[in-house]
Amino acid sequence: MPRSTASHPWHDLSPGDNVPEIVNVVIEIPKGSKVKYELDKDTGMLYVDRILYSSVVYPHNYGFIPQTLDGDGDPMDALVLMQEPAVPFSFLRVKPIGLMQMLDQGEQDDKIIGVHADDPEYRDYTDISQLPPHRLLEIRRFFEDYKKNENKEVKIDDFLNAEEAKKAVKQSMAVYTDLYVPKRPRSGSHSDLSNLANIHKPNSMAKSSSQQSLAKSDSQPNLSSPDKLENHHNKIPKSPNPKPAAVQPQDGS
Repeated sequence: MPRSTASHPWHDLSPGDNVPEIVNVVIEIPKGSKVKYELDKDTGMLYVDRILYSSVVYPHNYGFIPQTLDGDGDPMDALVLMQEPAVPFSFLRVKPIGLMQMLDQGEQDDKIIGVHADDPEYRDYTDISQLPPHRLLEIRRFFEDYKKNENKEVKIDDFLNAEEAKKAVKQSMAVYTDLYVPKRPRSGSHSDLSNLANIHKPNSMAKSSSQQSLAKSDSQPNLSSPDKLENHHNKIPKSPNPKPAAVQPQDGS
């Protein structure tokens, strides 16, 4: 049977079976590229956002962890150290070893630093402190420079260790769950849901159909007797002139 919709790499791909020790990362930009590919969140396709204005290339494969949400409203970013460039929109298993704290035009935009868990040259790293210092200088300088010719300011703070990176992954997953995963009612019964809705209704709205019918029959005159109909009209009190309703102030006005 054909699928009615295409899979979305952000929402439909699992973040992994052993999170946060090992996470799945969807690659957007391969190592050595100047093309700023970016996930289009509405369609799930890969959008060419721009060609980098500065004379720099991405030092490592760059992508995102599915089913996460970071402070900038995008999935959690990840820079993946490995031997070879990866094809855009491929995904691979990554071991988080550090967190780069970054401000992009004043907005928090941290990056997970990870190693490809299935690359024999990198898989044995467990913490960012084990990387050569020059490697961290290269990563820092790339992100400080790659938007300079666009007159956009990027500030790099500290590189944090593997434990902080794993905490950031778990937190971004929790934020995603709160926003995107539907909350299920405690009871799956439709009658329970109806009763729950009636709790918040006024008593006059929550009457049963039999009570409403009885109230209706009591309030209507007997049209078979003209005398009773006339007496009924005589008993209807005249309503006072209605007062204009007070205008309630609205929040944010």
